[in-house]
Amino acid sequence: MKQKSMIKWLAKPKDDDYVAAQTYLSLVLDASLASKCAKKLSKEAAVSFKAKDIFRASELPYMDPSSVASSPFIWLSRYDCSRISGL
Repeated sequence: MKQKSMIKWLAKPKDDDYVAAQTYLSLVLDASLASKCAKKLSKEAAVSFKAKDIFRASELPYMDPSSVASSPFIWLSRYDCSRISGL
């Protein structure tokens, strides 16, 4: 049986993580509000959640693993790959 690998998180996020957060937030918020939020984030303690809880909070639909739509190669069905060697 394959042994699970443990992820080791840093005790505190790096400064450039807050820059990245601000960059992302500026895509969905006004730039000044994104800046304020990133500054507030840098002053707060980090919290952790299980991946399943984050996924549940995202309200994204679950994908059936046996479904063709969940295949990582689904994009190939959109193209005529018959002329590509090996496919």
